[in-house]
Amino acid sequence: MNTISTIRLNFFLVMFFIFGCSERITNPIDNNNNKHPLKGLVTMGSVADLRSGNFNVLKEANIHPDIYSGVVIRTTWGELEPQQGQFNFSSIRNALHDIEIYNNAHPNYKLGAKLRISTTINPPDWILNLANGPVEIVINESLSYNIGLFWTEEYHQAWRRLQFKLAEVFDNDKLLQEVCITSPAMATDEPFVTIFNQATIKNLHQKGFTDNAFKQALKTAIDDYTCWEKTFIDFSFNTYREIDSGIPVKNIDFTIEVIKEFKNKYEERAVLSNHGLQEELSIGALPIYKTFYELGGAVAAQTKAPDDLTEQTFKVGLQYGVSEFEIWDSRNAGGYANFDINDLKYWESIINN
Repeated sequence: MNTISTIRLNFFLVMFFIFGCSERITNPIDNNNNKHPLKGLVTMGSVADLRSGNFNVLKEANIHPDIYSGVVIRTTWGELEPQQGQFNFSSIRNALHDIEIYNNAHPNYKLGAKLRISTTINPPDWILNLANGPVEIVINESLSYNIGLFWTEEYHQAWRRLQFKLAEVFDNDKLLQEVCITSPAMATDEPFVTIFNQATIKNLHQKGFTDNAFKQALKTAIDDYTCWEKTFIDFSFNTYREIDSGIPVKNIDFTIEVIKEFKNKYEERAVLSNHGLQEELSIGALPIYKTFYELGGAVAAQTKAPDDLTEQTFKVGLQYGVSEFEIWDSRNAGGYANFDINDLKYWESIINN
């Protein structure tokens, strides 16, 4: 055990004896099967595993059991609807089944689940061909990928039908507590994260992309989830950028506007989210977290990178009302974050106390 881990373990033991009566943050399902937002440490899973088709929802939780409060179920639109109108939800059902088995074996540390569907990884061929699509997103000279035209009406209607079917099947499932808004996404599963280099901007404009179309897509996405009547809705926010001029221009006011519309729509079921938590918040992230704090309610966060998993980062998150911390996979689970069970217990003690 390294020196840092030893110090953290000693700190945890001290806090245990001092605050032994403190109630651990958990995700209880009450007697009426009402849902609650996830709280505490949540394992976010690996995008690399999702790309390879080998996503294991419990990989990190099995390596570090009896510590996490929730897990993210990652899947793709291509898995859920490989042919238009032909749905296959086995990836979600299997994940929920595995979580139920885990919970039966760990009754004092049961896991809740958050559903995150990627539209940019493994999109179905039929969605790529809608509305004169696809459009090529260029990362660099040797790396690019195609996505559907998420700002078009055809794409929007297809996504809304998918959400209706998913809610019909899973809205009453007591284990699935949150679902993420991901439809108007270009790069990651965060709708406001964009690839706005000159090559991609040119491709987008050739396919009819405009700032107004993007703004409408982001706002329309809020209404796409009204079919979920019991499940909490997670929406990840970043600074909006406009490109009608051909050069990205930041517009934080629009981001704040959408945050407030989302919160107003879902009220206590709105989970305000950001994936850029750090020891010192960036200039772009600061007004977002301030807005989260002012509006109150459930707030979820990922750190910007695995190395940002530090004591100070957790304290900053708590300062702005973060109640759910998504944790990168550890190196033991094949991820990039360098932590062990003692670090997790130390972070949990910070959150609980």
